[in-house]
Amino acid sequence: MSIDFSNLPELPLDDLTYAVDLFDGFDHSTEPTSISAAHDFGQASSGHQAPLEPLEGSIPEVSTSAGRLTTSDNRQHLNKLAQKRFRERQRVRASTLEAQLDQISTQLRELQDVQTRLQTRNILLEKLVELNKQAGPPSGPSVLPDNATVTDLYRSRGFKAVPDPLLAMTRNVSALSLTVRRDVAQLIPVQDVGKLSLREFAKIYTAYTHQMAACLAEDSGDSSPAMRRLQQLTDECWTLIVIIGLTHVSGVKDLQDCNMGEGVACPDAKQPEFYCAIMATMQHSDPQIQDLLYLRQLFYGKLGQLARERTALLSHMTCYKIDESHVSDKVTQLTQWSEQLRENAAEEHQSYKQFSSAFYRGIHTSKQLAVAQVCGFPWLPAVNKMLEAEAVRRGEPPMRTLLEDTTLDDLENAANWAEVATYLTTITVQDLNLYVPLIQRQG
Repeated sequence: MSIDFSNLPELPLDDLTYAVDLFDGFDHSTEPTSISAAHDFGQASSGHQAPLEPLEGSIPEVSTSAGRLTTSDNRQHLNKLAQKRFRERQRVRASTLEAQLDQISTQLRELQDVQTRLQTRNILLEKLVELNKQAGPPSGPSVLPDNATVTDLYRSRGFKAVPDPLLAMTRNVSALSLTVRRDVAQLIPVQDVGKLSLREFAKIYTAYTHQMAACLAEDSGDSSPAMRRLQQLTDECWTLIVIIGLTHVSGVKDLQDCNMGEGVACPDAKQPEFYCAIMATMQHSDPQIQDLLYLRQLFYGKLGQLARERTALLSHMTCYKIDESHVSDKVTQLTQWSEQLRENAAEEHQSYKQFSSAFYRGIHTSKQLAVAQVCGFPWLPAVNKMLEAEAVRRGEPPMRTLLEDTTLDDLENAANWAEVATYLTTITVQDLNLYVPLIQRQG
């Protein structure tokens, strides 16, 4: 028995679109792979048995005139529309999930920042309790008359200029004013700072750290009286440290090896984790981290340049033969090489001071320095070890690699380091307590 399909009407395109809209009402997890499958699903769900599909080859081909489609074309068109709707839903769902992921990631970063701030504040409060148990303000040395200024002190150490921005602004001052004792300002002549014993300095340092912890514990905003007092304390304490580094025989090393709570020198056995923890409490911004790593690169490039120059001079002096002929000329040559060695050592010492000044006075704020001092107590954190710990954590090249890097010639290394010297001259008294970018960024 044959079935006559010739009288069946063609399904208009509007009805096809309506049919696709009906399909979209089904659960998204049950996506029809074809229109015939969707039709069978609809029949089964309505309780009626789906009609049997005719055998292959039994459906006569419907004539195709202009603007009319065959049954096969109708199905293909419906399939394409259904697939298009499905892909569109998938895109919308993917966009929604991406937006939710971005929102959750932002919330996670904010929570991590809050956690870091709370951990830092907890450390500060613990240090404040510890400092409260110790003795009060130091007695300090007596005031002795002396007319030596900061400039005189630097010149006596072979410096042509004062690298520290704050001391450069007070280069004609002959005495430091310490206000760690609130009742009276204590004047210490510049020349006498180097005469402070380790125990005397430890007492002063402990008193400053105690007051810094109290200011940080208030946490009342950058423009509050506590923060202004914190800036003053930080400037005074680090100025004292810089001058001691110039006047002491062993520089700052004895201070870094000193237990400030007891005033006793101990070998520096602190692990890298100690310095990583301090850097974490300082809560650097991304531009600050970039500046610190750039400063590290320039610094070790400069030290590598000076080391190569020093090696070449020593090689010349070792291989130089002095005989009886032209003795005076050869002595003159040796004298010149010795003077160059002396200048090389002075330049290296100055580079260390410039490096420390850029680290403390430019890239960091007063609040960050105070946090590092309080969290590191009873130790004075070494700037180079703090920076090395951060570099290792971020996968930067090791110090030895930067020292031996010959990608740039020595003239280029010297020119790059001159950028740091210029940077220090741009720091004004208004910038001392703020972050001053080292890398000039566009916009």
